[in-house]
Formats: sequence, C-alpha cells, structure tokens
Amino acid sequence: MTDGRLFMDVLTNDYDKYIEREYKDRKKTFDFVRGLAVFFMITVHVLMVYSTNSVQNSLFGEVIDFLGGPPAAPTFMFLMGVFYILSSKSNSLEAGIKKGVKLLLLGYLLSFLRYDLLILLEGTFTQIDFFSANNLVTLWEVDILLFAGWAYILMSLIRFSFKKPIWWLIIAIGVMIVSPFLWGISSNVKIVDWILNYLWGAGEDVYFPIFGWLCYPLIGMIFGVFMKASSDIEILFKSLFKLGLALLLVGSIITATDFNFHIGDYYRSGPGSMIWMIGFVFTWLWLNNKVIKNIRENRLFNIIYYWGKETTSIYFIHWILIMWATIIFGYETQGYMGTILLMALILLETYFLSKIYGCIKLCN
Repeated sequence: MTDGRLFMDVLTNDYDKYIEREYKDRKKTFDFVRGLAVFFMITVHVLMVYSTNSVQNSLFGEVIDFLGGPPAAPTFMFLMGVFYILSSKSNSLEAGIKKGVKLLLLGYLLSFLRYDLLILLEGTFTQIDFFSANNLVTLWEVDILLFAGWAYILMSLIRFSFKKPIWWLIIAIGVMIVSPFLWGISSNVKIVDWILNYLWGAGEDVYFPIFGWLCYPLIGMIFGVFMKASSDIEILFKSLFKLGLALLLVGSIITATDFNFHIGDYYRSGPGSMIWMIGFVFTWLWLNNKVIKNIRENRLFNIIYYWGKETTSIYFIHWILIMWATIIFGYETQGYMGTILLMALILLETYFLSKIYGCIKLCN
C-alpha cells in the first residue's frame, strides 16, 4: 500500500478495523524522546524558579527555555496520544476515564504539596514570600498533570464517539483555530470560572488549557493508528519526517503573517505556532530515531530510556524537590554557576528518588 493510500485508509475507516492489532514491540524511540523531554523539563523548571532575571534572559537561559519548549511538553502530549492508542485502555471507555481521574487526583495532590503546604508553613521557616498573594493554588492551578487528566478523559470520549480518525483530525484543527478567540473568556462567577480555566483560561495559574493543548494528543492518537496499520515502522518514520518539514514550512509562513498573534506565549500559541510545533515534534522523532539506530546503546541511553518510562513519578518528584529546596536556596537568586549546579543536583536527586520509589512499588 502506498503512503497516500495508507493515509486515506487510516483516516477514513473506522478505528475498529485496527483495534485488534496489538503493537507488542515498545518503540524505544518514544521512550528516548520522552526521557529527553523529562531532562529538558527539569532544567527549565530549575531555571524558572532559581535563576535571576539576567540569567533567564541570557543566551544560556534562552537555549534552556527552548529545550524546555517544543522538545518537552508538545512532544510529551503527542506521545501521550500515541501510547493511549497502543495501550489496552483505548479499548475501554471506562478504563480511559479512570486513568484520567487518577491523573487529576495526582495533579491536585502535587499542587498541594509543592505550593499550598508551603503557604501554610509560611512565616515559620520558609522563604516563599512570592506565594503570599496566592492562597489555595491547588484549586486554581491548571498544570500539565491536570491537563493530562482531562485530556485522557476527552481522548476516551472522542475515540468512542467518533470512530473515524479523520474526525479526530478535524477536532484537532478546530481546537487550533478557535483557541485564541476563547482564551480569557470568563463569567465573573468564581466556580464557573474555575471550570472555564481548564477549557481556555488565561490567568497566571493556567499553564495548559485544553484549548489549544488538546490538539497534540489528538494528533498523537492518529499516529498511533498509523502505527497499528503500518507494516514497516521505519517507512512510517520517513513519511513523518517529510510531513514534519512541510508543517514547519507552513507553520512558519502562517506565523509570519501576524507574528504576535501566532507566537503568543508558550502556553497559548496561535494556529501558526501550533502547526510549527507539530512539525517540530515529527522531525524531532525522526531525528532521535536515527540517533538510537546509529549509536550503540550505552549507560546514558539506558538512563534516558528509564526516564521516558517513569515520566509521571519523575515529574511528581522533581517538582517537590524544586519547590521545597527554595527554603534553602531562595527564589530567583542564582547566577550561572548556581543554576547549573542546582540543575545537576535536582536531576541526580530525582533519578535516585524515582529508583527508590520503584523499588518500594516492587516490594509491595
């Protein structure tokens, strides 16, 4: 089957045509890319919390900021959609919703432990003065775990409501287009706005609104179906690379028509920027697939693979470490050397604590 024929076949046929096909070989490229996303995510969070403004705005800060951008959350969200389709949870609406609820509860717990607990202790031994005006952050924050929980629920509902992946693509494109016109719409009723924040909030505590971050896992779901339908994954990656280059070009052209509108900020980008980031994700996956195919496995690669498999626990652990360590190191106080040392420290501590957590789980 030609690339074009496969493309149309996957998009226009019911997903049930491929649902029985099991994809048993876990693609190492995905674990590798997710592991890199975790590494970049931790370094950018250390930069955001500990570095002075001059370090954050320097070339060093800009490079770290970029690595914590397209290669991190958009890539991770795309792969969440891929893994959803390849997992058994995509066969059950109930299983998908339960997974989403678990992620939501975990997200609320993380927000409480890294923010609100410190607020409650403020005035005793913490140095977290910058939280003074933000009480009960847990209730109002929309972070990546909370987005992932809602995304998992929505992916499950969409997958069972619309059998043909072409509808997933139409919804993803629709999310891209309408999102900029929805951001910040509120009712001025606190409880209603709490719900609206998850959909399209634009407040300082809303980092990953469903409009438009939902487009990335939906595109990932479509690629997951392609993986089930394809007989040669390497040919599929080559096609992904070509499509990625095309999307990078298209996204750049669209963005150039109104730079400020399409770039926005990292958490609320316009359609041009979203298309560009999807193109980047595609080419990034192809590039990393080439790397692990042509470089012999080594200790560093094995660590990255491990991080890619343990993303949830590592995400949870690293944020607790970063925020509670402000008691010792303060907030936005570190220069270049202090920032680099803290990056190394948090990375090592997160790695070893996640290993300990894994051993405790096995023992139980």
